[in-house]
Amino acid sequence: MAARFPKAPYHPSRDFSRYDPPRNLALSVYVSARFLAIMAANSHFLALLAKQGNWWNAAYFAFTLSSLFCLGGVLESRREFLLLEAERMAGVAAAVGGAGVWFGGVRDASAIRAIAAFALGSLAALWVAARARMGFSLRRGAGKERPRGLLID
Repeated sequence: MAARFPKAPYHPSRDFSRYDPPRNLALSVYVSARFLAIMAANSHFLALLAKQGNWWNAAYFAFTLSSLFCLGGVLESRREFLLLEAERMAGVAAAVGGAGVWFGGVRDASAIRAIAAFALGSLAALWVAARARMGFSLRRGAGKERPRGLLID
């Protein structure tokens, strides 16, 4: 079989193409700011680990893990992760603002307002950063140009 279909030996510079899409500065800044917030939340989680129940610990850990997962996809500029991150931020704002409590039983009104405002601000910042991404638009058919000279205007 190999004699009938000869194959050149593998060579990394010829057979390998590197996946390296252009970076969006606005999304990089967005992810950096959210990562700092996740680091603070992780420190809060570690401080509460022995004080709250196992289910709350599991929920807080899942929140942190899902946050890191979403931010990884946002760094890759994947549209589905941008939408997932927007849903996550809207969910945090709604849950914290609606229930009036954060993990660990934090019920201080100023802390709750700050967390909800941060989530809403993050949602707005994500929208601005996503629009800066290579002409992304929420309008239907945006970015599609008609070929000139083929159709009568």
